[in-house]
Amino acid sequence: MKKLILIGASVFAVGCGEGFQNNSGLSDLNSVSEGIKTGLGDLDKPYCEVDFVDYELDTSLLAFEITGNNNIGFGFDILKGFLNALSLNIKTEKGKMQASMHLSEALRPKETIVDVMGVGELSKSEFNINLDAGRLGLELGYFRQTPLFKLTQKTMANSLQNLTKELNSVETDWSTRIVHIYQDQAEFIIPAGSVAGIRVGDRFKIYNVDYTWKDEPCASDLVFRPKRTTSPIAILQVIQLEKNASLLKIVERPSDQNIEAGAIVEVHNLPLAKNEKSRAALSRSVRLKNFTSQELLLPGGKTADLTIYLEEQTAALLSKYGLYPRK
Repeated sequence: MKKLILIGASVFAVGCGEGFQNNSGLSDLNSVSEGIKTGLGDLDKPYCEVDFVDYELDTSLLAFEITGNNNIGFGFDILKGFLNALSLNIKTEKGKMQASMHLSEALRPKETIVDVMGVGELSKSEFNINLDAGRLGLELGYFRQTPLFKLTQKTMANSLQNLTKELNSVETDWSTRIVHIYQDQAEFIIPAGSVAGIRVGDRFKIYNVDYTWKDEPCASDLVFRPKRTTSPIAILQVIQLEKNASLLKIVERPSDQNIEAGAIVEVHNLPLAKNEKSRAALSRSVRLKNFTSQELLLPGGKTADLTIYLEEQTAALLSKYGLYPRK
C-alpha cells in the first residue's frame, strides 16, 4: 500500500518503488510556501529539526528623520524619544534612518545569534526635494519616487552588510539538513537548490545528529546538538536540481548507519566548471519574519506604514550578501 507523507503543502509518495521517476518530489518541495509545520509523517521528526529555512530575521526601524531647510526635524527617533508629524509640504535638506536586525537560527528562534544596527543617510545634494507629505499616506508609488526610497535602501543595505559580517564570524561553514528520505535510503532531498548556488555534481558530507531539548521539541531551548560521529557517515552527490531543492544519491558510504531526517549536510566538494577559477560560497536561506516601525505621522492626523518598504528593500538586497528569502 502506498503511504503519503504530508510536508507542509506537499505530498510525497513513497513505498511503491516509484523513487523519483516522475520528478514530483522536487517540484512539490520547491512549491512549499510555509515550511514544514506538520512533521514528516512516518519519519516522526519535530518540524523544526527538518525546517526548510536556515535563519529567521526580525527587523525594526528605530529612527526616521527628515530635516527641512529651516533646520526643523520631522519623523521619529525611538531611542531619543523624538516624534514630530511631517508638515504638508517640506523643502527637505537631509534624511537619516537607523534600523536594527536580529538573526536567529530557525531551529532556535528564541536565541539571537546576530544582533546589529544599520544606518542610512542622504545629504542635501541627494535629498533636496519638495516633499508632499500628504501623498505619502495615500500613494505607495509616491514613496518609491522620492529619495525616501533610496534612504530606506541604504539603511537596509548597511544593516545587512553588518549582519553578514557578524554571521560569517560566528558561523563560517555552510550547512543544511536532510528533509526527506526516499525508500531504501536510495535518494535524499535537501531544501537548497540553484538559488543557493548548488549545481548538479556537487558533493556533501552527511552527519546524523542527536537533538536534545530542554522540554518540548521546537517549543523549548535546544540544549545540545552533537554530531553522532566525527567522520561523515556518507557522501552524497546532487543528481537533480530545482530552485529551492536538490535531489542527492549516495556515492560513498564508509558507515553502515542509515541517514536520518534532520541529518546535517556540509560541503564536501564543489567542482569547478571549465575555465572557472573559483566559486562563490553557497547562499543561506532566511525567513523574513517581523518588520516593525513607529508609524510616520502625516498632516491631518494620517499615518504611513514604513514596514512595507523595509521588507521590500530587504528581500531585494539579500542576494548581494550571500542570503536569499524563503518562507
